[in-house]
Amino acid sequence: RNRELGDGSFRRIADQVIALAGEEGLVLTITGGEPFLEPERVLYILKNARSRVELTTSGFWARDRERTRATLSRISDAARANKNPGFSLGLQVSLDAFHQEVVPSEGGLEERIPLANVANIVELTRPMDMDLCLLTKYTLYLDPLVNLLAELEARGLRGKIVGRHYDPELKVTMPLGTAMVTRPALLKAYLELPAGRPVFILYTAVEAIGGAALLEPFEYPAFRRRTEEFMAGSSRERLPLTGIEVGDDGNVYPGAHALYSWSLGNVLQEDLRSIYDRIARDPLIAAMGEDPKRIIDMALEQEPGLLEEMSATSSPLVALYRALEEPERRLYITRRLLESYKSP
Repeated sequence: RNRELGDGSFRRIADQVIALAGEEGLVLTITGGEPFLEPERVLYILKNARSRVELTTSGFWARDRERTRATLSRISDAARANKNPGFSLGLQVSLDAFHQEVVPSEGGLEERIPLANVANIVELTRPMDMDLCLLTKYTLYLDPLVNLLAELEARGLRGKIVGRHYDPELKVTMPLGTAMVTRPALLKAYLELPAGRPVFILYTAVEAIGGAALLEPFEYPAFRRRTEEFMAGSSRERLPLTGIEVGDDGNVYPGAHALYSWSLGNVLQEDLRSIYDRIARDPLIAAMGEDPKRIIDMALEQEPGLLEEMSATSSPLVALYRALEEPERRLYITRRLLESYKSP
């Protein structure tokens, strides 16, 4: 966005986030974009955090063993320098068809983020006191984990997938040879490697919101059945707020990972603690956790034409945020909620 965040503003944001996460026992996730485009600011947070930190990266910086070892050593040194008792660190590396996408280049074809980068990180974190998680997405493309295991084995590191955990309620469609099959979603597993702690593998769904709204529906499985049941009222699914996001502009958003429906305030203008405490009194936030279908129904009262758009979204959560995108609609729903709370 061609926006420069000065060091003073960065520290005002970071210090408030660090303090609130420590006081409330919240996990502090650093994500992007790519955090390691600004490594000094990442290291500042690691040195000062008072609670669990999950650091998410594409691994673009791990092009060779020397650079990988140097960056991992800086991360490890910053973590060791942090003496706060509540602090711990997890490194999360994106491993999916979107990060490892094969794209045209002058020399032919190349991976956007080479799989070798991820293999370098997996290989060189083994002797370090650092939790490593591979974050992957449900897509209809080949799971890069298959090729990662082959790359590690070529390096003499034969891996074994253990502790698989499936959710039979979530169905995903995936290619199997020339056919498409529907199976329960694999939620998590562990990769065991020689001489190192197990690597956690976490699968998550693609939510078609934010930048992912530009993806074509055929690129990812969507939990459309859940959305259809939710919209029809046959599933009273609760969608409680599970996190807040503080952007590098200071804006505070409900929900994580760029679900930018509306800003709850700005920490460069108001203390984060005040914003966080106000969330508990926000009628929209309360309705998300208690009865989100109520929000949908009120949105359709105002604009019935939204039904088709929201029914086609990738999940009930995205449908809910679609309902709350427009400021005028949020104001209408908020007023309706307040009126209903006043009723006997």
